[in-house]
Amino acid sequence: MISKIKTLLFCICIVASNTTKAQNITYTEALEHKGDIALNTTIGHFQDKLLFYRDNVKEHTLEFYDNQLKHTATVILDFLSKDALYTKFIPLDTTILTLFEEVNGTKHTLYAAILDPTGRLKGNIKTLGQSREHFLGNNKSQFFGSSISKDKQHIFIYEINNKSKAIDGIGFWLYAKDLSTSKKIKFNYQSGTLLEYSTPLISNSGVAYIPLYASNESSSKGNDYALISIDQVSNKANTHKLISKQDVFLEKPISKINLTEDKITVATLYSNKRKGNAIGIATFHWSMADQNFSSLDTYTFEEDMTKGIKKRKKDKAFNNYELGNIIFYPNGAFQVVAEETYVSRVRMASGFVAGGAWGMGFPIGGMTPYDMYYQNNFHYNDILIFNYGEHLKCNGYRFIEKEQNTLNDNGNYSSYCSIATDTSLRILYNNFMRNTPPLNMVIISLDGAIQSTAFASPNILNEGCLPKVAKQIAPNELILPVVSRNKVRFVRFQF
Repeated sequence: MISKIKTLLFCICIVASNTTKAQNITYTEALEHKGDIALNTTIGHFQDKLLFYRDNVKEHTLEFYDNQLKHTATVILDFLSKDALYTKFIPLDTTILTLFEEVNGTKHTLYAAILDPTGRLKGNIKTLGQSREHFLGNNKSQFFGSSISKDKQHIFIYEINNKSKAIDGIGFWLYAKDLSTSKKIKFNYQSGTLLEYSTPLISNSGVAYIPLYASNESSSKGNDYALISIDQVSNKANTHKLISKQDVFLEKPISKINLTEDKITVATLYSNKRKGNAIGIATFHWSMADQNFSSLDTYTFEEDMTKGIKKRKKDKAFNNYELGNIIFYPNGAFQVVAEETYVSRVRMASGFVAGGAWGMGFPIGGMTPYDMYYQNNFHYNDILIFNYGEHLKCNGYRFIEKEQNTLNDNGNYSSYCSIATDTSLRILYNNFMRNTPPLNMVIISLDGAIQSTAFASPNILNEGCLPKVAKQIAPNELILPVVSRNKVRFVRFQF
């Protein structure tokens, strides 16, 4: 659980004095739960229902609710074995497409199934692909992936192998109506540096774009960024490489499709040396219509940005930041959200030795440790929001200053979730300071104004909110799982 959370709000503009609140907060009744709390998944709207998936150790279930969040049915998915992993549900017009992976020894198998509107299996389960772990092991835990277009008309299945300075893979298109597939297509990309890839982006015109970039696991950064595009009609792969500036070395880029402008927007931290510290943020576009990259625009962090950051070495202040999301607005503006996050290891001790005792890792009576072990300490700190106009120019930034520190929980209660409306971005995060409501919300509008509030009611929000697995299911609707002991609820915010 949370061992320490300290939150402050700092902004560099006028802070609005009035607070705001959600228009409506509703929640489900408590359900018994066992196992990994992060496996409580919001699927979203399906016809006139709300769907949730739960992996409850011994069984997999679909939970059906009406629009007032009244529970209407529980469907046990008995076709899913206890070994089913990475389960994904895609609500379509009249059916629910289900994808899942199972592991048998070293063999990984990807399956697809169609469920009817009541959640029952419709037809047979189809095997989509198989892969085996290498004899000496494999660093992949999930062998297959899938991406879907926003209109849910195009589904791309892929398996990508990272081979040091090269990436190769196989992909194909899945047709949800009858689970038929296109012909498999191979693709590859080679570079002079270690490579990583991010989840493929699927356009509504039926093109898959796979972002590739220089890895940050190596001792030095690179300036590689490329897109592999696979067209559903031609079923051919093409590679498009960004010609970056020589003194701009990219770090952890994120990419997102802007359907309104038919572009892919890319944002990334950067340094001016191959082994340098992060000194700014860079952005650029890929035009899906013109098939080319825009010029790269950079914004160097100002000296004032480090004044409120508690770092001994100011030049390393932004090295642990990760970009989390890009939010687009109807007027062409967008925002980029970053958060400082890292994992440290804490040395602990337990047991009794010669009459001495150990507690919380500290010896009583100066005894030697009986049993030493390590725990992972998850850190989720400041949030940084960059505001952009329609021409890639950064016109300001805002800080939400916080410090979250948790042990051995994967940070499930830390970090934040967000929901974007047409004019503003809402950030929700836990604040467990004493004598204050635990869930806070900060609103950042496009003109730079900030408003903040704490949810004093309902009391359900005093329990364990899980912002990292929250999901926006409509333009003004967010679902946030809340856990208390061995029970879970789903809370809906309507703004």
